[in-house]
Parts: sequence; C-alpha cells; structure tokens
Amino acid sequence: MTDLKIEKNVPLPDKQGRRKSKYPEHYELLEKMEVGDSILFTLDNCKENSATNKRVASFLGTANNIYKYKMSARKQEETVRVWRVA
Repeated sequence: MTDLKIEKNVPLPDKQGRRKSKYPEHYELLEKMEVGDSILFTLDNCKENSATNKRVASFLGTANNIYKYKMSARKQEETVRVWRVA
C-alpha cells in the first residue's frame, strides 16, 4: 500500500510568478508599442543561430504569448525589422 492519502480543504497557494526574463526590456518596449510601430534589430554577421536571432525570436514570442500582439518581421540584409500589425 502507498503512503498517499486524500486531504480535504487544503488551500491552494498563490503562483510563484513567471521566471525572470532574459530580456526585460522587451516587456517595456511591447507595453509602449502601438499598431504600425516597428523595431530594428541588427544581426550578428547573419549567423544562423546568433544571439541576435534568438533575441528576435524571444521578442516575437513574448509579443505573441504574453501580449497577444500580431507581429510581422522582415529580414533586410544584416537587419531584421519587426512591426506590430494588430
């Protein structure tokens, strides 16, 4: 037999919150960003897995998952421009 048992009326504790963001400035920018605004990211020598590429991906993920914004991104030579479209 196991040591597990059902307990009744135990209150659920508050959530601890989300983990600390690697890019807290993303939240500040997204809170101020309006439809039609854009941000320019400069790429690191156009390397496939560069830190800047990951930063762009993180920015887009935060915009979509936390703020529910619709974003569009376009790569132009050694930069990526990201627009808020809705």
